Amino acid sequence: MTGGPAHTVGERVGPYEIQALVGRGGMGEVYRAADTRLGRTVALKFVHGADAGRLAREARAVAALNHPHICTLYDAGPDYLVMEYVDGQPLRGPIAPALAVRYARQTASALQAAHARGIVHRDLKPANILVTDAGIKLLDFGVARMVGPASDGAEAPTATVTSAGTIVGTAAYMAPEQASGGPVDARSDLFALGAVLYEVLSGRSAFERPTFVETLGAILHDEPDPIDAPPGLRGVVVRCLRKRPAERYQSATDLIGALDRVDAAGEAPTRPSIAVLPFANFGGDRDDDYFGDGLAEEILNALARTPGLQVTARTSSFAFRGRDEDVRAIGETLGVGHVLEGSVRRAGRRIRVTAQLINAADGYHLWSERFDRELTDVFAVQDEIAAAISDALRLKLVPKPPAPARYRPALPAYDAFLEGRHLLLEIRDRLPQAVDAFARSIALDPGYAEPHLELASCHVLLWYFGLERSGDAAAVVRDEVQAAAGLGRVTPRGEALRGIVSAAFDYDWAHAERQFAASLAERHGAEAEARWCYATFWLAPFGRFAEAIALVGESVQADPLNVAWRTSRAHLHGLAGDHTAVIDETREILARDPSQWIGQLYGAEANWATGQTSKALALIEAGHRLVPWHARTSGMFAALLDLSGERVRADEIVGRLTATPDAPGAATGLVVHAVMTGDIEAAARWWARAIDQRDLWVIFNARAWFTRELRASPHWPALAARMGLPSDAASA
Repeated sequence: MTGGPAHTVGERVGPYEIQALVGRGGMGEVYRAADTRLGRTVALKFVHGADAGRLAREARAVAALNHPHICTLYDAGPDYLVMEYVDGQPLRGPIAPALAVRYARQTASALQAAHARGIVHRDLKPANILVTDAGIKLLDFGVARMVGPASDGAEAPTATVTSAGTIVGTAAYMAPEQASGGPVDARSDLFALGAVLYEVLSGRSAFERPTFVETLGAILHDEPDPIDAPPGLRGVVVRCLRKRPAERYQSATDLIGALDRVDAAGEAPTRPSIAVLPFANFGGDRDDDYFGDGLAEEILNALARTPGLQVTARTSSFAFRGRDEDVRAIGETLGVGHVLEGSVRRAGRRIRVTAQLINAADGYHLWSERFDRELTDVFAVQDEIAAAISDALRLKLVPKPPAPARYRPALPAYDAFLEGRHLLLEIRDRLPQAVDAFARSIALDPGYAEPHLELASCHVLLWYFGLERSGDAAAVVRDEVQAAAGLGRVTPRGEALRGIVSAAFDYDWAHAERQFAASLAERHGAEAEARWCYATFWLAPFGRFAEAIALVGESVQADPLNVAWRTSRAHLHGLAGDHTAVIDETREILARDPSQWIGQLYGAEANWATGQTSKALALIEAGHRLVPWHARTSGMFAALLDLSGERVRADEIVGRLTATPDAPGAATGLVVHAVMTGDIEAAARWWARAIDQRDLWVIFNARAWFTRELRASPHWPALAARMGLPSDAASA
């Protein structure tokens, strides 16, 4: 561009007064300006007349987005955009691996939001990623394209967004399909992010050459030189930069998961590691799917006892059920060096199990075996496979410990136990059926301890969701944990479940703390439930949110595809009043599972807290449709309807809650409605009723930002005392 700036300092453009030129390019100029109406600093972006279509396109793209790491659009004029003024510097390298991971994750989170709305950026580069004190801001959606209507957060990796032969973007960061003028999609942005990450780690461009044509040729045909980065992070970059879109991460969500598995130093685990996938059911009866799941889980548990071996948690491994995905991609996604897959075929009293141990780096088989046995020998088969895998991995870190004595339940009881575990994977709809399966397992073999613990856990969840009266749930939890202990199964998990009863039913905080401490005495991945219990039911009531978030964060790190632990972390961020973190977390949760109504509940609360009432209402209405029985969701829905002027609908919901005030959770739903609509007298009255009901909500909200007005009222000291919480521990 030649000549001077098109606009001058002090010039008025509508209500905006130009203060300084901050950037110029071939397409236009960007100025810092003052919004004289609102008294804030903004960025005015002008484009040349030939690029008016680009301006309109950017306006539509950015207006559709609301994300903490995307520059906000305030207004649009005939030849300019009014944007959030970002005080930052373009992303430059080289930088430390830990910082690179942080910035890459924030950028991927911004892309995730854009892709969920059907928007592909198409020009991701360091100049469009500004680094601020609060993290990064993604700019310049001027060449972005809509790939179709948004679809509740689902990314559309195969949508065509360019006409054949058209090249749009900045050459050094284009994906191969973009450089050749072909169709691009969300995965093209991930290639560009890989090129950015390569550059900030190494301080040099992955593909830039002296000329435009040579640069495109390098993108299409050359592999970048290796970079000096920790192995785990280097693997993330390599996968982003694969030439074929099908070999990259398939969504920003997948990339975020991979970045989450790189530790603060940018390292990936170096000790031997394995993921055990659910065993495929090759029999004719689809109801036997749970048998293959259970067999895989038993092998997983056996391997978890092997010293020096890192075993991916069940939920993350089982996320690949039914997905025809290359084992190398699975290994990269889960951050493991080995993958075990297999199949099960049952025929009458016979069982055939096949298992293959695969090197995730190259896809080669390290070991495979077939086991033909009588069904009654299934436990021996599990032990045999686990021992064979340990030998195949040549684990010589410490002497092999003696195998613990193992109870061999009656086969029908074991079958019912596996059915219950399988049903728990669909927790929203199948909890009552899971309860029946575990109860049936206990009846079939009274000496079998494991189903007692599972049954206790189910009743905690029924209590937590407001599906069972607290007294009934607490009694079952006590009895079942005691029954398991009587059968020799005194576990950290059992102590944690007892701790919930002591805290939330007895309000015996000293006893609860001892039980939670015992539950955490053995800190290993299988006891993520114990971490959740302590964080939510002891640390949160005393306002120790940072510790609680860190503790649940351990579970997220160990089991990154487990939506339940991510939801729990979002919940704790929400209690602490970190609404941006909640919005980020719930966006990722709903991208993985749009039917996660708890994520919709927490997301709605955070959006309401940040003044985005219409967005909050849309989220909570979607959640309420899924769980109309959930009183807390109903209370928030009614409050947001009230605040939006829809009083008739709000009154109908409140009327249903007040008609059955002693139903599980009803009082809590009315507390939520009263707090959100500012009726502190009613909130105190219903809170006292919720204490009588021993609703779990009252304790983990005892220090929440949500209830600060009630805590400032004269009603609070008496309410805190009734929960066994001293006033100074329960007040803001």
